[in-house]
Amino acid sequence: MKKYCKKFILLFLFLAIVLFGVEVILRFSPNFYINHIGNSEPWPPGMFMEDKKLGFKLKPNFSGFYYRKFKDRKFKIRYHINTNSFGLRDKEIALFKESGEKRILCLGDSFTQAIEVDLCNTFCKVIEKKINYVESQNKIRVINAGVLGWGLYQELHYLKNMGFKFLPDIVLVNIWVGDDIFQSKIPTMSLHKRDVQHVDYEGSYVIKLIKDFFCKLRDYRQKFRSVKDNGTKKFYFRFEDIFLKTNSHLEDLKRKQYLRIDGQLYAGLYLMQKKYPKIMQENWNVFFEIIKEMIGFADKLDFKIVFIIIPTKEQVNDWGALDNLINYSNIDKNNFEINKPQIILGGFLKKHEVLYLDLLPVLEKVKREFPTCHLFFHGCHLNEKGHKIVAQQIAKFLFENKLLNF
Repeated sequence: MKKYCKKFILLFLFLAIVLFGVEVILRFSPNFYINHIGNSEPWPPGMFMEDKKLGFKLKPNFSGFYYRKFKDRKFKIRYHINTNSFGLRDKEIALFKESGEKRILCLGDSFTQAIEVDLCNTFCKVIEKKINYVESQNKIRVINAGVLGWGLYQELHYLKNMGFKFLPDIVLVNIWVGDDIFQSKIPTMSLHKRDVQHVDYEGSYVIKLIKDFFCKLRDYRQKFRSVKDNGTKKFYFRFEDIFLKTNSHLEDLKRKQYLRIDGQLYAGLYLMQKKYPKIMQENWNVFFEIIKEMIGFADKLDFKIVFIIIPTKEQVNDWGALDNLINYSNIDKNNFEINKPQIILGGFLKKHEVLYLDLLPVLEKVKREFPTCHLFFHGCHLNEKGHKIVAQQIAKFLFENKLLNF
């Protein structure tokens, strides 16, 4: 008996030493944990902080590195991510304007924050350079208030409680049709619970590692669960293999089961179907109400508001994304209208006499003229070339509509 007790004690001590060593390694190498173990997305740890009203936001005065290596591509990216004292991925800024200064506030999600490119190459900063090159009388400051994972409701809340304090002359609301229409209906406090992984963590990393392991097991179980409808089952697996691997927003929302209808994935692709189920129209109605509130707030504070409609990679067919999606799924092409989200949203904005810019025709034209030119990363976000083209079109739009005649 004593012999077995001695072995048990030695085994316990051995495990304790191993776990302590793992804890030390993970605690002093949090980037390694986030990049290779804790989450599939390599966002720097501590980039987010919890917020009672917004759910989460960027942490003020944060500094970290974004690193990502694409397994099936021969390149990797690594950028230094900084936030200012207001928790924006931008240079430091004062609330009060300098003499002759005009400001453009950019609201949006990950497309606007754009952590996959250097700050100076984001479309916000490229717009700033282009406008200031032409506009010599006034200094134009473009403020990047984009936050990865935010929906339109959070952007409205931020505009009404903090954004207006920057005294913007123009507010650009950047809408990505991939998931923004859905996120407006999800309760703010439930959005992207995965981002807790990127909030400063004070507990044991070993315990967190074990929890994440069981979460991944749960995700795989949900991934391969049976679906009653055979037609849905085929679509579900093909859709996940082809589409979700390159669209992290939708993959996470799928996993959390926020976007399901009768076992089917309720994602951006459904926005392109000619016939909508009732729940789809409900999402659009909520989305439109938020836009109306934004427009009313802009009229009240007397600043100009412009909506920028950003297409998905599939709509532009970059990397052959749309071809792959159609070829390897049971999508009925006859019930598929690629630009339907833009038609619905553009029609609503035009009806309410609000300026908007639809970027789909522009990016489609670029792809037709330069088929080998990629505008997106292998994921769903714009690359540097895409940001540059988007910035050119937005700056051109602002000049053509005389919005910069202050």
